[in-house]
Amino acid sequence: MNRLRRVSLLLFLAVIGFRSINAQIVETGTITGVVRDPSGAVIARAQITIQNVATGVTTNLDTDSDGLYVSPPLKPGDYSVNFEAPGFGKVQEKVRLEVGQRVAADAALQVGNASTTVTVEATNSLLETESSTVSNLRTEEAVKDLPLNGRNFAELVGLGAGAVPAQTQIVSIPYTQQRGPTSYAFNGLRYQENRLLLDGIGDNENHNGLAVVIFPPIDAIQEFSEETTDADARYGRGNGGTINLVFKSGGNRFHGEVF
Repeated sequence: MNRLRRVSLLLFLAVIGFRSINAQIVETGTITGVVRDPSGAVIARAQITIQNVATGVTTNLDTDSDGLYVSPPLKPGDYSVNFEAPGFGKVQEKVRLEVGQRVAADAALQVGNASTTVTVEATNSLLETESSTVSNLRTEEAVKDLPLNGRNFAELVGLGAGAVPAQTQIVSIPYTQQRGPTSYAFNGLRYQENRLLLDGIGDNENHNGLAVVIFPPIDAIQEFSEETTDADARYGRGNGGTINLVFKSGGNRFHGEVF
């Protein structure tokens, strides 16, 4: 009996651990790039320091023999990426990492004193070069500032191209009437094919597509992406839209909301 209990406990911990890893994969993003010298040749073993601006947490890594680096999974937010190598001046680049995004941040180091730092301000790319997914990002400012009847974040989903409200069998429930609809059909597909993720954890009601089980208050939302076409396979589930939402997390400054 004791052995059976130990086996059951190990299986339980394995499942919990797998769910934690899975949650970290779908909501987090990655910063990657190549470091080169002025001639265009790659620099191996260049030091990369990635710092979260809000929390001050840093991640250190080196480029490989091809001058390539890939960060571990990172929470969405603003980052400062510092590049340096012996015999070269430093380069600092400001990067905005969105939910589930893979951002390319390359650097060209100039020969010179290590005390010299060149700061590169990030610019928003018109095209997503690291993914073929068609998506829309709803930022914290959009969630807070755009008018939302009933403080229902899902109304912003309807602003995406190809998204239309979908009728479900729960529209007569008072709670649903108060908060408004949360089910949308994307590009003519059934709303039951949608996938909703809160911090990487599935939040779909089994029979109503985007009708959520846990309804997040808008003050707690950092941002969410609305994948409408060709969503990444890591999200799983179906062929409809994928809503990947992340909650706000702590920073190094006091802040809060009152409603």
